[in-house]
Amino acid sequence: MQNIFSIKTILRSLLLVIAVMFYLWTVTEGHNKFDFYNSHGTYYNKLAEGFLQGHLYMAIEPNPGLVSLSDPYDPALNGPYKVHDVSFYKGKYYLYFGPTPVILMYLPYWLMMHKGLQDQLVIFAFSVGALLFSFLFLLWVKNTYFSTIKEWKFLTAISVVAFANVVPVLLRRPAIYENAIACGVCLIMASIYFFSISFSKKNAPSIPLLSLGSLCLGLAIGARPQVALFLILLFVVCFKIWIEISNGNNILKYKLIGAALLPFLFCLLLCGLYNYFRFDNFLEFGTTYQLAGKHINKLGLFNFARIPANMHFNLFQLPYIDSKFPFIHMFPQLPPGTPIGPGYDYGGIVGIIPGIPFVILLLASPLLMEFLGLSKKEYFLFFRKLKFPLYEFVLLLLAAFIHLFILLFMSGAIMRYVADYATLLILASAIVWFYYDSCLVPYTLKSTVFNIACMLLAITSVTFGLAFNIASPEAHLANQNPTEFNKIRGLFDNSISYRWEKIASTAHAIPFSLETNNNFSGEYRIENSYDGNLSTDWAPLGSKPVIVSLKPAVPAKIKSLWLLSRDTHLFETWQKLSANLYLNGTIISKQDFKFPNAFKDRIQRAEFTPTLTDKIELELYDPVTVNQKGIGLDPTKLYPVYPADFCPGYTEIAIDWE
Repeated sequence: MQNIFSIKTILRSLLLVIAVMFYLWTVTEGHNKFDFYNSHGTYYNKLAEGFLQGHLYMAIEPNPGLVSLSDPYDPALNGPYKVHDVSFYKGKYYLYFGPTPVILMYLPYWLMMHKGLQDQLVIFAFSVGALLFSFLFLLWVKNTYFSTIKEWKFLTAISVVAFANVVPVLLRRPAIYENAIACGVCLIMASIYFFSISFSKKNAPSIPLLSLGSLCLGLAIGARPQVALFLILLFVVCFKIWIEISNGNNILKYKLIGAALLPFLFCLLLCGLYNYFRFDNFLEFGTTYQLAGKHINKLGLFNFARIPANMHFNLFQLPYIDSKFPFIHMFPQLPPGTPIGPGYDYGGIVGIIPGIPFVILLLASPLLMEFLGLSKKEYFLFFRKLKFPLYEFVLLLLAAFIHLFILLFMSGAIMRYVADYATLLILASAIVWFYYDSCLVPYTLKSTVFNIACMLLAITSVTFGLAFNIASPEAHLANQNPTEFNKIRGLFDNSISYRWEKIASTAHAIPFSLETNNNFSGEYRIENSYDGNLSTDWAPLGSKPVIVSLKPAVPAKIKSLWLLSRDTHLFETWQKLSANLYLNGTIISKQDFKFPNAFKDRIQRAEFTPTLTDKIELELYDPVTVNQKGIGLDPTKLYPVYPADFCPGYTEIAIDWE
């Protein structure tokens, strides 16, 4: 038995705790606490209320205006009356989302507490569950097939699962859509884990574990209806059972196959009955009667014409990288000429290959054989010797492929859908990493190169995942919790725009005006220096001393004058400032300032002795004539069309008043 206080255990536990705390921070918008005091009336809670009242429809009474419409599903007509994204059938509201989250979480809470459960807590529980089952699965694979793999590689793979699997994007906006996906991911990972460890016994597969795996997969149908197609996975499990039991014990084989099939089939039957009692159709989950932003009835939920667009968005769409925190964004664009099909729309999304580059390992695995320099015969000898986890690998790939196959026909694309299959492909990629790393043990140099490449892919994936978490396409941390966003941004963003934004936002502002008789041109007038636009400047003609008159809207005490210099070939500004403060036409204070580092820092601050004033006369002189390295510049080369002189000035001026 492994020592619970071993370094491995401590590191693994620490990583999981960090991931769970990150999930908590995300789902609570940085507040790190849930609301257990209020009753929540969200969609799943309304369905739970309906169940408690003895019916299958939501505890929401439809607006009579919706009932009276000639076509209640037409978004051009139903806008004022509908509840968005529910199903409307025979005068009642239903959820086209399955009931599993309600059965597992909302209904028990209602029975115990007699009030609605917060969606944030539910998606948090499912997300943590998905992480834990992924961790247990990969740990089992490592211990069973790759016991010599170093611990840091295992921890790196789990980090990719925790932070890059798109679940943090779901947590950023915990609505019903994201709850359903998180529930599905959790149950599918639980299913694959139980199906895997059920074969760990030496004598025969475990009937209880097979049953658990089948039950979890069946329950997942009630979260993601496409999981009904995961019946294909059960054929793989049954084939594995048939191969494992080779002693002719047919009774045991049938028991094991029954354990793998029956719970899933029972859940499938219950889902069919649930659909029938709601919509008089075993196969109807409610999408036909959906009240959406488009007419689903006329457009159809699936269409072959949508395949090119969905393939591009789900697989190949590049992230957008710029200098704006968090630096990596989702701005999807279709290649010119790509057909999109009727009613197609899309939101923020990045393809899984560029968005989670760790999965490149999976796609590149055929090329890695060439990297090893092995013949096919030698490769298959390695394959047999190292006991590649083919069964587990196939389960992961089949599950991911089914999700992706369904999404190719959908009427839209957005990042949350990638969460359906991201965890599965990351885990499959981790298996590829562990396997080829084991193959490369005799090749020191190749092993080093390969592991460096894997680490770079992992680090990039985690970095992208954290950025997508902050700037999720449907809920940005900057809008949810600006204080928390700015705190994080300040750790990474030292750009002038961010520094100036902080100054402008914290300054105690009183409206003021600036006047001068020296403007380089109409394009560089003094008003540009306080228009809030960092792309416009004020500049006088030449570098001689300039007088600027500053007038507050009402008499006030000035604390600080913030100055943002022009940025051309150098930081064009002045190094000295004299200020005469007036009140009722009389000079009451004269204060002088020097800015010795103005040549290397665009932002300068003049801290005043607070004095009540209604006018300040600023004299600016001694221009900067060197670049940021202190090297003097020739003004004739700066503005060859204009007189040979420097043109100091300011992009923005901000004032902090008492």
